[in-house]
Amino acid sequence: MQPVETPKIAQLEPDVAATVAEVSEAPPQKLAQRIAYTTSIAKGKQSRSAPTPISDPPYAAIVERAVRYNIQADIDNRRFRTAVAHAQHLVDLHPADPEDTFLLAEAYRALGPRTAEPSDKNLTRRGKAHARMELMRRTPEEEENELLSRPDGRRSRQANQEKAEGLYAKVQAMNTSYANVYRGLGLLYEDQGKWKEAQAAYGKYLELAPDASEGLRIRRRLDALDKALNGLVPVFETNR
Repeated sequence: MQPVETPKIAQLEPDVAATVAEVSEAPPQKLAQRIAYTTSIAKGKQSRSAPTPISDPPYAAIVERAVRYNIQADIDNRRFRTAVAHAQHLVDLHPADPEDTFLLAEAYRALGPRTAEPSDKNLTRRGKAHARMELMRRTPEEEENELLSRPDGRRSRQANQEKAEGLYAKVQAMNTSYANVYRGLGLLYEDQGKWKEAQAAYGKYLELAPDASEGLRIRRRLDALDKALNGLVPVFETNR
């Protein structure tokens, strides 16, 4: 093992170096006082590589962009409760931001027949292991159908849909031209069997964002709704 080299006095900060020099020549009875003083100076120095405080606006903005991206990733990967918690945190920070409120609405819509908070049983080691196993064993549709077979699952879905719809309405009040809110409303109405309302919402989305990457998918949903309303296909084929 290489011996640790003690920094030379000239390599230290000027005021610290001066104090170290004084310590080396100080009488023994003053040594403790000098050490304490030197320590206080060293603690007051911030290295260039020190982490930026999270309250720093540019740093906070970068972190929040990453959190927004992760919320959608959490939804896509069936981490619905995590998505709700992170979106709620952003809304608490920026209650007048339509994007953050929209993400919270999306998280509640995706939460479906689940509760926003895990039960005590879910939080046990056994409960967590069971949840991981079920995530791999069942498709999203199978999991959803199993939860909806229970009365508490149906109650949770209704509460979450009402919460999502209220949040979408808040986004509309903030910015009537925010296109994504109409896509979210369309998906929500479709889940609720409100096909005419879903058609209107999808149409508004395409009007505001005709070149959106989701445009093709939404046009296909509109076509399926048209066929369902005209009795050309069974109702269940229009659902996700």
